[in-house]
Amino acid sequence: MRINEYPNLPVAGRIDKAAKAIAFDAGLPAVTLRRVVAQTGLEPAVVAQQEPSMPALAARMFRDIAADELAAARAHVETLTTARAALQYLTDDLFTGEHTREDWVWADGWSVGRRNPVVAKVARESTTLWVEFVAGIITAGVTNGEFRARDPHLVAELFVALMDSLSIYSLVGHSTPTRRAAMVEAFIRAALDPTCNVPATPPQQ
Repeated sequence: MRINEYPNLPVAGRIDKAAKAIAFDAGLPAVTLRRVVAQTGLEPAVVAQQEPSMPALAARMFRDIAADELAAARAHVETLTTARAALQYLTDDLFTGEHTREDWVWADGWSVGRRNPVVAKVARESTTLWVEFVAGIITAGVTNGEFRARDPHLVAELFVALMDSLSIYSLVGHSTPTRRAAMVEAFIRAALDPTCNVPATPPQQ
């Protein structure tokens, strides 16, 4: 898709749309001057003047994609009435397949961040935001008696780390949705309450 089909957008908007599409379709490393020029139909000098650093542009796209994903999760969780339901939603949502594009971008973020400090900073900050979000859910669950945990923040860190690793498993076809669901359920039971039942239901295969 060429973004120059939107000639009324300002240059910055055309570049952002192109860069996000490239990040989703080909990955963060593919956000290059040549690809952005091809996608927008803009002259290289125009793109370079607006975005002098392609690594910084890739990092911004990563940040925006991660922020959009978290905002969607927050919006849905706000409609739920219990912490248990919120945690179940986050767990089940991992197996829906609707986040595959975001999962690939996250995988790129961790990998590219090894050599791109700007991307690494986004990965750290975005992960911290997810941990704080999950910690709030778990803390609410502890407060209202749904969960038992001495350190809700530590449990949240472990939960997010598990979700990240299982997302990578999914991307490379390691294990099965049923097995990955069982891993999450086992963690929840062990970390929050041996009697807590928050099933992770994978899609039908």
